[in-house]
Amino acid sequence: MITSSFEEAGRGSTEHREEAEEARGRFSCFPHNIGLPPYYLQEEAREPSPCFLRVITYKDGDHVNILFLGDIVGRPGRETVKKLLPGMKEKYELDMVIANGENIAGGFGITPPLMYELFDSGIDVVTTGNHVWDKKDILDVVSSEERLLRPANFPSGSPGRGVGIFKVRNYRVAVINVIGRVFTSSNCDCPFQVADREVKQALEKTPNIIVDFHAEATSEK
Repeated sequence: MITSSFEEAGRGSTEHREEAEEARGRFSCFPHNIGLPPYYLQEEAREPSPCFLRVITYKDGDHVNILFLGDIVGRPGRETVKKLLPGMKEKYELDMVIANGENIAGGFGITPPLMYELFDSGIDVVTTGNHVWDKKDILDVVSSEERLLRPANFPSGSPGRGVGIFKVRNYRVAVINVIGRVFTSSNCDCPFQVADREVKQALEKTPNIIVDFHAEATSEK
């Protein structure tokens, strides 16, 4: 689930509001995981669907282009990102790239070297989900690497952070990571209550908020 806060909409024009709603709707229609069979990736790679979210700032009408990638799976996913992302950043004039990376290590889990490989490929923030702890060496960096997020509704005392606020050009963008409880085998707090709490806190610092709701059941999403 992706949300963008429009608390400052009163300062913007109707045109800007409509543009923001259109962009949010277009972005929410991009469910693809990155890690499909090579022949399918080649077909998709020819002309990737528009999948960026334009975060509108209503003070001056400026905008920030943000790309969010679903689960990057294993080596095929990493290689695809490495191959396609530079061109997409140029084509869509992307200012920020966020991706779910919890399955980049052989399809389950994430390791520090592979996480930094994503950063080197042009990804700015990595979110995760219920597979974040599958490779235990990620515990060595999850508390120190601010660009890596784990679900904010993990039990109290879990290492790492579930929210990050990042400077994008002259703006700040908050990224909130939460996980669903249906079919995820996660002993977590209510994702909706936690998301509401974190959004309220983030609004004190920025009106631009993206929520990555990592869940299995469509009814929960």
